[in-house]
Amino acid sequence: MTATTRAIFFAFAGLVTAGILSYQHLDPRALERACGPGGGCAAVRASAWANVAGVPVAVGGLGFYAIAFLAAVVRLGAPPGRFRRIFTRLLFVLILLAAVVSAGLMVVQFGVIRAFCPVCTLSAVLCGLLLIAWWQALRRHDEPASPLAAAGLGLSLLPIGWLTYVAIAQPHSGGVELLASINGTPLTSIDLNRDDPPRLIELQRELYDVKRQWLESKIEQTLIAQEAQRRGITPEALEESEIEAVIADALAGVDAWIARQKQANPEDPTAWWEVRRHAREDLVRRQRQRFVESLRRNSDVRVYLRQPYATTLRYDPALAHWLGNPDAPIRLVVFSDFQCPYCAELSATLRRVIEAHPFEVSVAFVHFPMDVHPLAADAAKAAECAAEQGLFWPYHDRLMRENAALEPHWREYAAQVGLDLDKFDACLRSPEPAHRVSRSLAAARAMHLDAVPALFLNGRRIGGAIEFDQLESMIQPERSRMR
Repeated sequence: MTATTRAIFFAFAGLVTAGILSYQHLDPRALERACGPGGGCAAVRASAWANVAGVPVAVGGLGFYAIAFLAAVVRLGAPPGRFRRIFTRLLFVLILLAAVVSAGLMVVQFGVIRAFCPVCTLSAVLCGLLLIAWWQALRRHDEPASPLAAAGLGLSLLPIGWLTYVAIAQPHSGGVELLASINGTPLTSIDLNRDDPPRLIELQRELYDVKRQWLESKIEQTLIAQEAQRRGITPEALEESEIEAVIADALAGVDAWIARQKQANPEDPTAWWEVRRHAREDLVRRQRQRFVESLRRNSDVRVYLRQPYATTLRYDPALAHWLGNPDAPIRLVVFSDFQCPYCAELSATLRRVIEAHPFEVSVAFVHFPMDVHPLAADAAKAAECAAEQGLFWPYHDRLMRENAALEPHWREYAAQVGLDLDKFDACLRSPEPAHRVSRSLAAARAMHLDAVPALFLNGRRIGGAIEFDQLESMIQPERSRMR
């Protein structure tokens, strides 16, 4: 293996490694798979050294290795001569500068950030090896390497392949966790949340609240400590100047008010010291919050803690009315009523989604007539009778067009969409439509839904009246998982 061939190899390996690092900036949770829980990758990525002028350092490394790889290929194909010598020297200067930068970043990683990112370290090592290979190519004619050297270089591909696998090949979209695999059939966190074991969502929310409270407290402490260090004072002195001093006038006003109350009502048994304590605590809390918010606005604070899944969908699919491809992998289920203006807006949005993804997305409508809408329940029953003739969605669209101006003209609406009126009248007299609507209503209440519309995406609640662009952004990760 010649020196140029080795340079090609190291440049390519560096290109892969820098690509992985750049990828981590798109999916920070992939860092944990390379470093392990509690590893230093996230600390390195979150540091001020991870970006230069808003551009991730990893992206710069990606560009450098791409240039080095192409340059080594060009040198390999160029005949010996003046061009090749000048070209090699110029590239050597570039690689030397890159190696100096890499060494500096390693000093920052271990000495300043005090963390260990294995992918970053591998990139720096490869840059050093590339420098050595290029130096050898510069000083002498290419010579074949020994078989042992070739085998060693081949083995060095293993960690690169492993890093590529853990960073990209493992399931990670949207934070999906692989829990088990049975003869190749995966069980993921999505399955867990969809089935909703007893108290799962409640416990997840409690855990999230604990984590969030701890995280906010630590962010606040860290911001204050960093600002104090920037000013060259202690955190206590900073809080004294930015909190205690600021509320002094307001606290003096409280003291004056208490003094007047005591003078006006000397027999009042009120514990004024406790009133003052509560007033002071409230003033401190409010000013501290304002101060921390000002620090946060001027800082790069990134929170990667995710909220747990919201209410999990539990209902009888037979109660739903489906629109679109029945085998679509992305399913939107909406609990709605016909007198809700927001429901009408969401209905138009869902139509646009179906038009944009006719084979990938389906929509299911489930009745949830609200008590505040006096005609919603009767409208739902009439829609069920339209469904008996296979025209639920035309009738649905007609009612949604009326919406807030809805009148109990169920028969008139039925005629407009082409229903058999005799069958429609007979259906309205039967108890079946009311029974189906009451079952839908019971399912909504069992999930503790309290407003319409309530929209679910593949089993988890994502909100209510969502705009088209926002809904599209939620659907895209689901589409990515299918590929």
